[in-house]
Amino acid sequence: MRIAVAAGMMLLPLSATLWAADAVQNFAPIQSAAIDYVMAHADPHTRYEIVLNPLDTRLRLPACAQVLEVFAPPGYRPMGTTTLGVRCNHTRGWTVYFSLQIKAFRRIAVLANTLVRGSAIQPGDIVLREQDVSRLSSGYFFDAQQLVGKLVKRSLIAGVVISPNELSAPRWVARGQVVTLFVDSGGLQVRAQGEALVDGAENDLVKVRNVLSGKVVDGFVTAPGTVRVKM
Repeated sequence: MRIAVAAGMMLLPLSATLWAADAVQNFAPIQSAAIDYVMAHADPHTRYEIVLNPLDTRLRLPACAQVLEVFAPPGYRPMGTTTLGVRCNHTRGWTVYFSLQIKAFRRIAVLANTLVRGSAIQPGDIVLREQDVSRLSSGYFFDAQQLVGKLVKRSLIAGVVISPNELSAPRWVARGQVVTLFVDSGGLQVRAQGEALVDGAENDLVKVRNVLSGKVVDGFVTAPGTVRVKM
């Protein structure tokens, strides 16, 4: 983990007093307590970069004789721009708030090749690269195998992070296609031919007409060209 302390704007404390006292609180333990809180709740498979906005150097806080308490105010987020509170519960207690930026880096799936709309993703189209996932609100994938066979909804250029909303499942059943129909009834399984009345992907519920009886039934797509019906 790399930790950087940013300069610039300072977040004013909610309840802190300018003290002209001999025993003044060192800011370093306050910063360390905030960082320790973040890392105690961190994912062990993730690399973090934490940037703290420093407290106002003119601030004079009474030295705290107790262990500092770190807390997450309403709206706290474990990644991105957020705020943490640190308080001293001593007699002359105080509370300060840190504005901080938490970057979280993980190896995730990125396109190795440019794909046009409707293309099926192949194993060679995916590479795993370290990315700052704190900025990826649309989601991402850790496992490249989860993407193989999926179709891209729009053209994507090489190097982009793949999110779930950019993918669709491959069509396993097409309208008008003759499919294998497995009918489970009373512990028995009957195999028949059926005609798909709609398109369907894996686990989709589709309507199929039994070729012999003409009866229309609902079933789940369990494999390419295969529909299972429970009666």
